[in-house]
Amino acid sequence: MGIIALRNVDRRLSLGLFVAACAAWPAQADAGEALATRGFEVLTYNVQFRPLITDFDLCWDPDAQENDFICSESDAGGNAEIYGMDDEARVKEISARIVDADPAVVVLQEVWRDVAFDAFLGQLGEAYPYYSETPDSYLFDGDPNGSGMMVFSRYAMMPLGPLPDGVLCWQEGPGGCEIASLEFADQSLFYEKVTRKSLSYVMLDNPDTGRPLHVFFTHLQSTGAEADIRKSQVGESIEFITSMTGDGDDVMVLGDLNIRAPLAIPADGAGELANGQVAQEYRDRIVEDFGGIGLNDAWARQSPEDPGFTSDPTDNTSMRGGPRLRQRIDYALVSPGGGKDRGLCPMHAVVERDRFRADVSDGEFEVLRDLSDHFAVSLRVGVEADRCSPSSAPSLGTEPAETAGAIPAAGNVEWFRFDTGGTYSMGAVPEVGGSPTLRITAYAATDLSTPLVPIEDAGDGGAKRPLVFDATGPFYVRVESSDPLWLGAYTLHSRAHRGASFDDAIVLGPFEPLTSLEMTPQSSDPLDRVHVRLHQRALDTGRPQRLSFIKLVDAPGMVRTSVFDADRQPIAGLQDLGDLAVTVDPADSPISGEAQDLFYTIDREACIGAGCEDLPFVTWWDTDYRQIDFEELVVLDQATLPLLGDDRVTVMMTVDGGDELEIFHGKLDRFAATNINARRPVGFVESVNLRVYEGDPLFDDDFSGGALGFEDSLLGERQTEDFWSTTPEAHYQLTWHTSR
Repeated sequence: MGIIALRNVDRRLSLGLFVAACAAWPAQADAGEALATRGFEVLTYNVQFRPLITDFDLCWDPDAQENDFICSESDAGGNAEIYGMDDEARVKEISARIVDADPAVVVLQEVWRDVAFDAFLGQLGEAYPYYSETPDSYLFDGDPNGSGMMVFSRYAMMPLGPLPDGVLCWQEGPGGCEIASLEFADQSLFYEKVTRKSLSYVMLDNPDTGRPLHVFFTHLQSTGAEADIRKSQVGESIEFITSMTGDGDDVMVLGDLNIRAPLAIPADGAGELANGQVAQEYRDRIVEDFGGIGLNDAWARQSPEDPGFTSDPTDNTSMRGGPRLRQRIDYALVSPGGGKDRGLCPMHAVVERDRFRADVSDGEFEVLRDLSDHFAVSLRVGVEADRCSPSSAPSLGTEPAETAGAIPAAGNVEWFRFDTGGTYSMGAVPEVGGSPTLRITAYAATDLSTPLVPIEDAGDGGAKRPLVFDATGPFYVRVESSDPLWLGAYTLHSRAHRGASFDDAIVLGPFEPLTSLEMTPQSSDPLDRVHVRLHQRALDTGRPQRLSFIKLVDAPGMVRTSVFDADRQPIAGLQDLGDLAVTVDPADSPISGEAQDLFYTIDREACIGAGCEDLPFVTWWDTDYRQIDFEELVVLDQATLPLLGDDRVTVMMTVDGGDELEIFHGKLDRFAATNINARRPVGFVESVNLRVYEGDPLFDDDFSGGALGFEDSLLGERQTEDFWSTTPEAHYQLTWHTSR
């Protein structure tokens, strides 16, 4: 089943293109058949447009003696104040990003609000010719579509035929029912029951495979403690799925299953949580139950080091909670499909952390806010083949290599793994001249959703100008064609940098020691000079930084260091330095405080006599640059009545004694929280001071604040500080972490 696809490609192939494609892939027995199956993309997204009733548990304060309901009615669904925009504006932002990604099929969950449902129809209905039309908010009239789900498709909907008992037709088409829905018999009371959890079904005429695509989409019981209800719902789902599909059919189950996946998933699909306890519900429901009917977790074809959190309060501005609540609960389950033809490969699943974020004006800061409390998941699917997914990627080494590869079907990709981190050059060259460009994308093994960014002077990935990536650990490389209809053979060129020249420089992050044997006989080709590249990040205050270049060698004074700018020109005063540590003082620094690339070299030209042929060394660089990331601001108490909704909380920040900046403002009721700088870490060298200011029309304004404390021993750890105002009722709590 596939994903990505062929963005608005004219599927009517000319004879000339057909012949060219056949010629490009001489090893393919039947190139015409290969062209009949092309990759495509699907997307599932829990968009959180909740009705008021689903927020009772969030808005009720069981410890208060009066005024127990602490949310105003305008907070229903937590929309405007959480997201910094109203429902229609958020739908517009989400829809624009969906259209830009251009998946073939989109399923949404938690569209319970009338205005959101209508807005999605208006926005996505223009881009997708086939979609669910029934109003989705009638929760009490027996209609099965109060389940909060929607579907949009570029593929035509096919008549479903007879439906099993208990399954209702959601949407009729010219040839009969086109969308069916099964409301689960087993649901917990209160809002889970009211919002009508269900499994819906659409059969699509998929021109990219020439076969029907059966798409089931759902949102299972949400409360974590009620695994027995999810067990029953999965059982009902399997009965429905097997009644409508057969062996060899292309089948997908998409949606928020609320089943917590293990942090790592070995190839056999079984996994364990970090504490060593078996993720029993995942094993029972996903591996055994759904796997028993041929539906497999697409994420299991990814890297076992990547947890793939789709619900992550440490990274999502629209959620509360800490690391213990990080979890993967949004899924794409895929059958091998293919019938007698070629099967389907889940080539690449992506947790869309960056795509569904919007710039929101937040006082004097422009901040990025997540558009839902879940991350969307996209899945790109192609033809089953060797190397079609990360789990089948062969491992390549650090030595220069030319590896034969082949794109076996239009829209397919190939994957390679590198077990050793470092700086690498990559280039992919088709065997047939005049073929389209082959694109190379690299991903850390711990995160296959966020591409590694090539260094600034990287090329285009061709033979003459390879791309250059730097990875701190194992990583994967994906190769694909810029022409989604091309298939053929190619060669992947790869090599690890050893520092022989500026172009071959080894990239180092701050505080990352490099142990080098390149000046020793242990190297097959010993060097006289090793080149290192670093990237200096700019402080928010623009101040210059202290930079230190350190080398440890057995022959002090015989190995020299020189520092160069981004144009590889020597920096005055920083040449031929023999000291083991060279520190550039910011007071009279020849290096500006701008974000920039720098180089430095270590050479043995000054070494004379015995021992000069064997000079192993360790080198690194450091800086006094640090950054602070404000994770959460919680209002523990305040001076105003909670239902009045008039508390405007503002946070003012002073960095390194500079100008005071406003970084957040909004209405926060008691016990409400927010990520106050919304994923924009602030760079500093010495100090950060904060003031929390609460303006109350009916009471005196409240102020609280002070300097935050930073200890190097706590770098990377979460720290919490209480802020009290002169009014005893005003009490805030701030959580942050700092890093270098």
